[in-house]
Amino acid sequence: MPQSDWLPGKTGRVAETSGADATRNPDTVHACVMERDALTKLALRVAGGFPAVTQGQPFGEGAEVFKVVGKVFAIVNTGDGGVCVTLKCAPPHARSLVESHLSVIPSYHMNKQHWISIVPDSDADTTLVEDLIGNSYDIVVSLLPRAQRPLDPARPGLTD
Repeated sequence: MPQSDWLPGKTGRVAETSGADATRNPDTVHACVMERDALTKLALRVAGGFPAVTQGQPFGEGAEVFKVVGKVFAIVNTGDGGVCVTLKCAPPHARSLVESHLSVIPSYHMNKQHWISIVPDSDADTTLVEDLIGNSYDIVVSLLPRAQRPLDPARPGLTD
């Protein structure tokens, strides 16, 4: 039986920390749910597409870790079950996302103020996933010393 935790601010919603889906109030369920495989493939493609990104499996098979200049910005679960995508996020933004999106939960085994996870759900769409991965990359790059920041003309402001 999966371990479940109530998520603050999400009445009637329980997230399963060891399953790919969440049990929730029937009133909150929508017909269109991004499938886990689609979410994983999208996250792998987007996270791997930024400049100066390396990909590895330091935690073993099933957890693809994406780093920019040695700093983690995304973890994608390619194994069975569990959270799908874990990303860095600014604390106020993280709280807002958790409160407003069924597919965004506080990250398991990470600092819940600075990390969020995306799970397959009714509001996990391509735009949301791409934006959150890009935001995570931008946060990590902005914290790097200027001399180490990757140059990308398509993303102005990161090198200023």
